[in-house]
Amino acid sequence: GLEIMSIPLYILAGLDQRRSESGEAAMKYFILGAFSSAIFVYGIALVYGATGSTNLAEIAAYLANNISTNQGLLFAGAALLLVGFSFKVALVPFHMWTPDVYQGAPTPATGFMASIAKVGGFAAFLRVFFSTFHSLTTTWQPILWVIAIVTTLGGAVLALVQRDVKRMLAYSSINHAGFILLGLQAASVSGMSASIYYVFAYSFLVVGSFTVIAVVGKTGDRDHSIEAYRGLGRRQPVLALAFAVLLLAQAGAPFTTGFLAKLYVVEAAVSAHSYALAVVAMLSGAIAAAFYLRVVFVMYGSPSPTAPAVEQAGMPALAASTGGGLPVGPGGGIGPGAQARGAPPDEPADDVPSFMPKDTEAEDEEGWDEEDDLLEEPPPLPDSMLPSGRFALSPGTEMGLFLALAVTVVFGIWPAPLFSFAHAATLLF
Repeated sequence: GLEIMSIPLYILAGLDQRRSESGEAAMKYFILGAFSSAIFVYGIALVYGATGSTNLAEIAAYLANNISTNQGLLFAGAALLLVGFSFKVALVPFHMWTPDVYQGAPTPATGFMASIAKVGGFAAFLRVFFSTFHSLTTTWQPILWVIAIVTTLGGAVLALVQRDVKRMLAYSSINHAGFILLGLQAASVSGMSASIYYVFAYSFLVVGSFTVIAVVGKTGDRDHSIEAYRGLGRRQPVLALAFAVLLLAQAGAPFTTGFLAKLYVVEAAVSAHSYALAVVAMLSGAIAAAFYLRVVFVMYGSPSPTAPAVEQAGMPALAASTGGGLPVGPGGGIGPGAQARGAPPDEPADDVPSFMPKDTEAEDEEGWDEEDDLLEEPPPLPDSMLPSGRFALSPGTEMGLFLALAVTVVFGIWPAPLFSFAHAATLLF
């Protein structure tokens, strides 16, 4: 089932044929995914050879009631399954594909991969190891202890140095995967409930976050630098507030599902006497808060001192190639005869924006007419931008963002229904 799920993901990653990054992401994902699928299937074959079945319930019953004569074969199969699952959910050191694929894939596809696909991967991971291989807990528990530590720390530290928001959230997802692993490593019913709660809460957080990223990325899905969010709190306060709430929830702010999810998995680790793992996880959470808060400060901070005045006022820059401003003509007008910034007064400027009209007739020795000072109609702004510098949101986008925020805040204040759902879901395992 996981392999069938992966094939559409390869297609989604390369769906934007206008961008070379999308095709590159799809190719990387496909090649690494093919290797991981081969390892995963080989693990299934070894487990079948050791137990005589591929049915999860039958394997669990066999291991509980029999002493296998093929322990080496069984352990090798379980190890290969662990590698396959670790690739699917992006655990260190099998996370290499995540930053490039998240950055290169179209943002809606990235949101799908980071939420729905990860939920499916973790659901299978938790069920196989907690339910099927529960009798082997003493064997795989120390391995998951090490993987959880390097995953939580590695994801947080690497996200801290990113300047691209999509890559930052890619490493953030690795950090979250390490937190989810805490519940499985505890090998208890409470740990499983905490992991399921975390997976459910995280899926809404990441869908809402990538919804905002898709809107700010504008037409072409190219502008994902942190600077693209500068001043968003003034241009579009509601959108900025929504993104800030989602980021703070991922950081573990109180009264959000993110806070409760981290609390439950750390509590499960402490209950399993994995004190060092709990301390490392909380340390990585503190590191992660730094890069989440950095984006929030950029949205609500002061404009960049090098930004054009028109952009600081909330209007998108019309001609970045002029070095931060439009050429000014005689008398303060803007026109084709204007001097570019820094050009000598007796030399014509050659960096006039392409949308300005150019004189085809010889100019008067005394200068040009006043009507030449006026700009022709500037080129239209991108489809996703409104004249005030705001972003246009479709009704579907608004509904999805509202749903993500509602789940994050409502169940963060009133967690009983969601936690009861997570506890009941453990019956499936």
